[in-house]
Amino acid sequence: MLKQNNPDKLRQYYIGVFKGLHSIGKTYFPEAKNPVDKADAVLNSGYWTVQTVVPSIATQLENLDCLNVGICPLCGASPIGTDEKWPYNWNYNNGPSLLLCKECYNDGLKSQSENIKNRKGCYIATVCYASDENTKEVQLFKQYRDEVLIKYYFGNLFVEFYYHISPYFARKLNSCPKINEFVKIQILNRIYTRLKSKLK
Repeated sequence: MLKQNNPDKLRQYYIGVFKGLHSIGKTYFPEAKNPVDKADAVLNSGYWTVQTVVPSIATQLENLDCLNVGICPLCGASPIGTDEKWPYNWNYNNGPSLLLCKECYNDGLKSQSENIKNRKGCYIATVCYASDENTKEVQLFKQYRDEVLIKYYFGNLFVEFYYHISPYFARKLNSCPKINEFVKIQILNRIYTRLKSKLK
């Protein structure tokens, strides 16, 4: 269930979202007849959030001022002050940034980090370092990924892109020891040296 720290504001938020969706001809929760019933269905189900809206539709909702309305869309918490910039901007599915409360933002980072840590088929670990994830190099690369890259929008995009193409290269280059040794010595070890000095 959604935490609903501020259930009245959260309900009004989702009523606005569904009004916006209706105005652009998009239907979510078809079993509910109107925006109010749909908002109540969201709050009762607890699992549907605006992150399920595809980026192109989310952009249209943002243009209708239906997304960032001053409360956290995941729990209903209010911002820290009406004139202060809310620092926790979260980008869902490469769509518009949503304004989340600190607790939901940190929960999202933790969940995202766990999902990335469970990814398989890393070219660096499986090929260049002989599937040994305990080497100092692999551990440092993971540290940089978790402590730096995934905390930033473009860093997160890079990580997603890397894990998208990495299994392909791991399969193709698995039987090319000379290429892998070159990548390891001339590229990865140099990156390792630079990162080691940065993460001290």
